[in-house]
Amino acid sequence: MKAGVTMSVCRIIAFAVMTLIFLCSCSVVPKWGKQTDVSKSVKTQASPKPVKSQDSNKGFTLFSAGIAQYEEGEYELAENNLNSALALGLADPADKITAHKYLAFLYCVSGLEALCQMEFSKVFELDPQFTLSPAETGHPIWQPVYDKARSQVTPGQKKP
Repeated sequence: MKAGVTMSVCRIIAFAVMTLIFLCSCSVVPKWGKQTDVSKSVKTQASPKPVKSQDSNKGFTLFSAGIAQYEEGEYELAENNLNSALALGLADPADKITAHKYLAFLYCVSGLEALCQMEFSKVFELDPQFTLSPAETGHPIWQPVYDKARSQVTPGQKKP
């Protein structure tokens, strides 16, 4: 009888160990229909560019994550990270312009035209000569809003 109990205990322990190993190997579960890169599973931790002063560019990690999330269609996360990056500060003025441009794009494709126009207006406040890239020009959703915001730029407007 003692040997039968010992075998049962060994089987239970073996089953528990195998289950634990299986569960540990499934730490990242991909979304159905999408291949998930494990490096993208942490939403706000991208590999930041080396910076000379963390104070001058503390929003860059969130900025990078926001752009990647926009490209993946994760608009809510992208909006949160881009707005946070702008609030924390971006050292490079071009990054500020890009953050506002991507916010404009995501608001336009989400049907929030007033917010889209507001973001394009912020772009023009930073750079009155700003133009969309050839790949971005002519988009049926944001081009009309971009044109409207551009028409409201006053001649001779200077960067702040």
